[in-house]
Amino acid sequence: HNYVDDGRDSLTTLFYDYYLESDDHEKRARALYQHALVMMYNGENANAMYSLLESEKSLVNSNDNRLIGNVYLTKGELYCEECLFDNALESYDIALKHFELANLSYHTTYTQYRIGEALSNKTEYAEAEVYLRISLATSLECSYSGIASLVVSKLSLMYACTGKYRECSDIIDLIDGYDIPILHPIQYYYSCAILESHRGN
Repeated sequence: HNYVDDGRDSLTTLFYDYYLESDDHEKRARALYQHALVMMYNGENANAMYSLLESEKSLVNSNDNRLIGNVYLTKGELYCEECLFDNALESYDIALKHFELANLSYHTTYTQYRIGEALSNKTEYAEAEVYLRISLATSLECSYSGIASLVVSKLSLMYACTGKYRECSDIIDLIDGYDIPILHPIQYYYSCAILESHRGN
């Protein structure tokens, strides 16, 4: 529940079994969503997706926009892992709408990043840039340093690989200017290497 990346399912299996056939849809949806997270951390993507689909069934008449958003966001992440980017984008779009309804700025900003990432993976760079730039602006304004790091890493790599060297340089400069942590050093140094090669260094 507190997003500890722990693969132990000793608790979630119990409430998964208990709530799977339950008519208490609010608790059922929450229980199956939490179990799905543990399954995903364990790399059991098929079981995670099944649990999310069952959770989704219990959310049909729910007003819990935060939980609905989280279920669809997690579905999108699972689809991305399987390179099913169109499916992922459909799930992210639903998640984004529910996070906006709940006025959850952090969740909205992170989902915009994930949409941009999926579009970039589809090589739809122009549209990807729009979402990534929106996510970056909000993350810098609100000091969401973790999201800012993810966006900077993705944008710099996208710019470097598409020959937009000035934009790549500007994005990399943000790291020092805003004291953004480097969460993905391989991508960061790869982007820097491409940029320096372009400069003749």
